[in-house]
Amino acid sequence: MPTFDTAKNVLNDAALGMGILSSALSDPYASTDPNIVQLRTMLTELGQDLCRQHDWSQLQTEYTFPTVDGTASYALPTGFDRFINQTGWNRTTEFALGGPLGAQGWQFVQAVSTAGVIDTWFRIQNNLLFVHPTPGATVNTIAFEYVSKYWVALTGAPTTRVQETPTLQSDVCLFDRMLLIWGLRKEFLSSKGFDASHATKKYEDALSAARSEPAPVLSLQHKPLYRMRYLDGSNVPDTGFGE
Repeated sequence: MPTFDTAKNVLNDAALGMGILSSALSDPYASTDPNIVQLRTMLTELGQDLCRQHDWSQLQTEYTFPTVDGTASYALPTGFDRFINQTGWNRTTEFALGGPLGAQGWQFVQAVSTAGVIDTWFRIQNNLLFVHPTPGATVNTIAFEYVSKYWVALTGAPTTRVQETPTLQSDVCLFDRMLLIWGLRKEFLSSKGFDASHATKKYEDALSAARSEPAPVLSLQHKPLYRMRYLDGSNVPDTGFGE
């Protein structure tokens, strides 16, 4: 499991390991040292770049909202970065959402009169979520999961993501601390023209380890999520031909 730490500790450990500091700073965000200022900027860039590289479990969250009669577009949640595919459901009808659709698919469901008779289709455009058909008087609960671009939390509330830029020494960075430390060292050494090969290798190893997250076991028998599959016509070969 990743170990999250404060911006203060990440910056201090990265700087101390490279010999930039001889002792830890009480508040790196109060420092005017050009090297520390540069590391602060690099920490922001590194965190924002990591957000785009993987669907990190600590950045995933669920969002639900009720439909409104006659309203086809809805605001996306604060901090929304990208939709997690195949997580959209209409919990009222208990049908999966169709989509996300691109421009061609969206125009298709707009033109075909039978589209949306059973399924609810959706498209994300201009920072809004559009649904088809336009909801009527019956309220439906729409649910999906998404990856947040907010990777910074407050001390004492690590599950409450508040922003995508650390601004206080007490801000908690929601990436593994060693991943951030080696990422900072790699970027800093490279920017100064120094040999960064060791730091790059350590960063790549940390990135690979951080991406290793629990995943469901895939089954060639199409085993349902909720129970074991027993013997049936789908997993027992046909026999008795020619008798």
